[in-house]
Amino acid sequence: MSLSRLLIKDFRNIENADLALSPGFNFLVGANGSGKTSVLEAIYTLGHGRAFSQFANWSRHPP
Repeated sequence: MSLSRLLIKDFRNIENADLALSPGFNFLVGANGSGKTSVLEAIYTLGHGRAFSQFANWSRHPP
C-alpha cells in the first residue's frame, strides 16, 4: 500500500496541510519547527493508532 495524498488538519503544529505524494521517494525539507516531524508522526499515527511521541522516554542507547 502507498499513500498518494495526505490531508492533515489540526495535528500538532500543523493547522492544515494537503500533501500530494509521488510514487517512490518523497523528501520533507524545511526549516526547524516547520512541521517535518509532525508530518511523519501523522503518517505513523495513521498506521498505528497512536503517536510515536508517546514513546518519548524510550532510549536508543540503554545504560
